[in-house]
Amino acid sequence: MQGGEDEAVDDEALLCGGEEGYTSEEGEEHEATPFFKDGEDLDHLLQSFGQIHADAKQGKQTVLPTDLLTAKQKATEEQEAERQASASQRRSSRRKNVFGATTDEIWDESVAQRIGLSMPGRGRRRGRGKGKGSRRKAMQAVPEDVSANLGKANLLYANKRWDDCRVVLMEVIRRVPNLPEPYRTLGLIHEEQGNVEQAMNFLIIAARMTPKDLDLWRRAAKFSTMNGFNEQSIICLKEILKRDKEDWDAKWDLAVLMSEIGETRKAADDFEKIAKAWPGDREAPQVLAQLWHTLGHPDRGIQALETFLHRQGMLAVDATFINLLAELYGETGDCNKVLQVITQAEQELFSEEPLPPELQKIRHLRDPEKRDAPTMPSLAMSSS
Repeated sequence: MQGGEDEAVDDEALLCGGEEGYTSEEGEEHEATPFFKDGEDLDHLLQSFGQIHADAKQGKQTVLPTDLLTAKQKATEEQEAERQASASQRRSSRRKNVFGATTDEIWDESVAQRIGLSMPGRGRRRGRGKGKGSRRKAMQAVPEDVSANLGKANLLYANKRWDDCRVVLMEVIRRVPNLPEPYRTLGLIHEEQGNVEQAMNFLIIAARMTPKDLDLWRRAAKFSTMNGFNEQSIICLKEILKRDKEDWDAKWDLAVLMSEIGETRKAADDFEKIAKAWPGDREAPQVLAQLWHTLGHPDRGIQALETFLHRQGMLAVDATFINLLAELYGETGDCNKVLQVITQAEQELFSEEPLPPELQKIRHLRDPEKRDAPTMPSLAMSSS
């Protein structure tokens, strides 16, 4: 097939959607996973989301929107697995021959040799995976009026006629609920209009339908966090990392959320990896130091900060960094290092300006000549 024909098929897939999937903004194709059976009501699902959010705001224990969709996806996958297993069993029984072996088993080299068969030209095919576009799934049949409405919705969206576009897309979903693109577009519309809760709902549905589209998972994670659904955001970020283990931004966000839900040690372990992956990032060792401080290991926090300072130099840090390091030195009782790091900062980092007041105060309280002075008050440990 020529390149122009391939592009035409892709454009049609983007417009019509269906089981084959759709093309994201980055031009990547994504398989679509159906969630709705014929006759299922989208309104019921969205109402369930609304009740979930209402319960969460009242502090009630409830399932997350992702739990609802995961359960639906699992049920769909189990049904499909049963159907495929049944079909495979029927095919296997038809392939049985007089030797009591299937044709696949006969053409296995060891079995063929035992029963005296040769395999001219029938070797295993190695390294011949499916080429891109070598076999395309049949697209879901979409009524012409639905296709026309999708085209109309695209124009309305391009012209920022959000309300009109939303009405058209909701009608498309009611007619053909398994197309992912309408949900994605509705999520973007609600994002534009500032409806973060509805944006989250629709983006999660779209992401579950097209799990390889990482941009959708990122948006879903963003709005889940904005709505206070930290556990749901964690699920979205894990979906990203399942497909892109080098997405350090997602690892950062996940580590922060793990800390917020009380998984401080897991967050510290993750930030250890982030600090190694981003050796020039000043904020990573600061967050890591705070986490180790929370866990009762100020020495490990000191190690994280000293490692960065030795590698990058004093000019790569700021007053907050020095403040944090000095406080951790103070907690371990090393007054000499407190004064040493502040003096070094004064000479190198603040050579052309006064030493910040908070560092002057720490130096004053930790001066050896003032040992009887009150203990240094606990300073807020900022991650900025």
